[in-house]
Amino acid sequence: MDILKIVGIGIVAAVLVTTLKDERPEMAMLVGLAAGLAIFFMVLTDISNIIEYFTTFADKYGIDMQYIAITLKVIGIAYIAEFAIQACKDAGQSGIGSKIELGAKVAIVSIALPIMSGVMSLVLKILG
Repeated sequence: MDILKIVGIGIVAAVLVTTLKDERPEMAMLVGLAAGLAIFFMVLTDISNIIEYFTTFADKYGIDMQYIAITLKVIGIAYIAEFAIQACKDAGQSGIGSKIELGAKVAIVSIALPIMSGVMSLVLKILG
């Protein structure tokens, strides 16, 4: 990931959005969304390195890949939801962003249930 490219896209987009928002607010929103998507896709290229690291770590220490997959899904949901929430806020729709946030929290809890169940079982074994 080249942080200078990301920062450059962000600054150019911010200037364009600021310039366009009074005359063409719909175009300003599209420019902001396009910049956000461009940055998002630039960051996606590094995800394979992160997944490879977690896979190597799990293999090295004998961690069940189910837990690694769940962890990566939770991280993915959090990042995607944050992107959508910020896009909604940029569009002046913070209410919709709040609903996305709620949906993401429910999805994260739903996906993380096997891990939470395992932790609870372990605690009950230790206590009982």
